[in-house]
Amino acid sequence: MSHPFSAYPVHVSSDDPDLWIPPRGSTACRRPPMKGARTFRTAFVDPVTRREKLAESKLESDVRDVALADRRIAAVHDQPTVIRYRDHAGRPQRHYLDFLFVLRSGVRIGVLVKPFAKAERDGLERLARVFDEKAADVAERFVVMTERHVPRTRVADAKLILRARRHSCPEARAALETVATLLRGDLTIRSLVAAAGLPAGRGFVAAVALLDVGTLVKVGTTPINPDTVVRRAGRPNGGQGGRD
Repeated sequence: MSHPFSAYPVHVSSDDPDLWIPPRGSTACRRPPMKGARTFRTAFVDPVTRREKLAESKLESDVRDVALADRRIAAVHDQPTVIRYRDHAGRPQRHYLDFLFVLRSGVRIGVLVKPFAKAERDGLERLARVFDEKAADVAERFVVMTERHVPRTRVADAKLILRARRHSCPEARAALETVATLLRGDLTIRSLVAAAGLPAGRGFVAAVALLDVGTLVKVGTTPINPDTVVRRAGRPNGGQGGRD
């Protein structure tokens, strides 16, 4: 079975929907170094800003994708700066900040990403508190993010949302939204797409796009799929965040 995103062209903001616009480079203060054969390094182009976002681990890439898909976050800056500080023994140290999230309220959050066990071992929470005091010019607060903050379902949904921002068809979104406004109860995405008379793949992508902007909300905790139950926004127990 082919993936529902595979058959459709990328839609970009342009008078010519077939025009390819090259991405802008990352604003990172450094590119993650290749340290050996087992080094992980990835780049992803934000479909909204068309800017490259870097990560140097699978965990970092998951945190990046979840943040980019979250509409409460206005901007995601990768490897934004190096913070210089002194450790408890007075020795000079430096730490490359993994991400800087800027919320829609304007609050800046510095993010340190590490696997939970390593964060515990290295005392990363203590370092975040040091940065709260010593690097207030960089962010209002600093947080440690581990794999516990980005469970598989959340990552899977984020990746679908980011792909829908590039691949969803405006006409299909409009058709599905018209049907969605008539919803009075819960319905699977598959049934909603059928009610709109859309092809399954194109309709699924449009449904993900409507989940992204909050027209629809997901019911339950399973990853988004054609059998996911959704409801119209504003109905009881609904609600989902996102990022422009």
